[in-house]
Amino acid sequence: MANDEENSTVEYPLLPLKNVVVFPRTIVNLTVDRPRSIRALHSAMDGDRHLIAVTQRNTESDDPNAEQLYDVGTLVEVRQVRRLPDATVQAEVEALRRVRVERICADTSLLSATTQPIVELPAAGHEVESLMFRLVELFKQYTALNRHVPTDACEHIQAAYAAHQSGYLADLLTAHVVADVHQRQRVLEIADHAERLEFIAAALVSAVDVVETEQRVRDKVRASLDKNQREFYLREQLKAIHDELAGEGGNEIAELRAKLEAKGMPAETPARMLKELHKLERMPSVSPEGTVLRNYLDWVLSLPWTEKSNDRIDLPMAEQILEEDHYGLTGVKERILDYLAVRQLTMRRSAQQKGNKADSAHGKRGAQEGDILLFVGPP
Repeated sequence: MANDEENSTVEYPLLPLKNVVVFPRTIVNLTVDRPRSIRALHSAMDGDRHLIAVTQRNTESDDPNAEQLYDVGTLVEVRQVRRLPDATVQAEVEALRRVRVERICADTSLLSATTQPIVELPAAGHEVESLMFRLVELFKQYTALNRHVPTDACEHIQAAYAAHQSGYLADLLTAHVVADVHQRQRVLEIADHAERLEFIAAALVSAVDVVETEQRVRDKVRASLDKNQREFYLREQLKAIHDELAGEGGNEIAELRAKLEAKGMPAETPARMLKELHKLERMPSVSPEGTVLRNYLDWVLSLPWTEKSNDRIDLPMAEQILEEDHYGLTGVKERILDYLAVRQLTMRRSAQQKGNKADSAHGKRGAQEGDILLFVGPP
């Protein structure tokens, strides 16, 4: 009977699979929930426990027909069937060999398929051995970078290489490396072991390149995070040191930064001042340059960047102040008083001629524009 199965067309119950490709010489747990598939399992258990596992071309279909199934599948032996609490069935199957589906028979109860065994073409020679060795080394490199690969995968790969099982080695590599179900099916359909090895070699090189790129990206992100965390830690330490040195007076650097941000300077000035403040923050407190820089920042903060005051021109009071604060300089005092008198007269005329727009605009210019007074030398 076994000899007939290996060399002739045989009909078995058919089990359609979504997003799963079963490779020969592997043991797989399948979760089955479709009624026809469950009946196919029971039919196999009632017979010789054999059925055909075939992957669907279209994973969206819940009731696939012959056109929606691939032509190459796997003969499996059902080892155990267990019903789960959610009414699904879990089946443990052992994959035996590749088969080609010649015809699919569909009825209301289940699917069955007439199949023909696929004769595999073993590969041998120096080139094949070198390729197998290279694939094993690449897979070790892949597993070192990919934590999702099972820990015993390398042992199985090494055992297949030691036994010179080129086809089985390619199938194992595909199961661990290739994620796309259609690419897996492509490997299942390749009967020539040498061609199968070359196919998985290209896929493995690509997979190693992908995981290396992901590792480089992760390393860069980790380095950036480490740098940011280090800078944050050092800034917090520096802040704590400043707080300790400042004592009850508080953190002077933080106070200066708050004053600079609230001063209302022109757009380009705060950036320059904050740069100087950052420089001051890094300087030792006893540095002479730090003292100069601190005085410079205090001077900048003392300037009236946005502060304004109302003009109050009082000639008798101005003359009294000049006489009390400055001895002599008669010509200079007279020049200042002349300027203030003209300014006062201009403001009065502007106030009297509010209805005249031109005079009003001229009055505003006179009140807002600053003049330079020359006290020594020709006008």
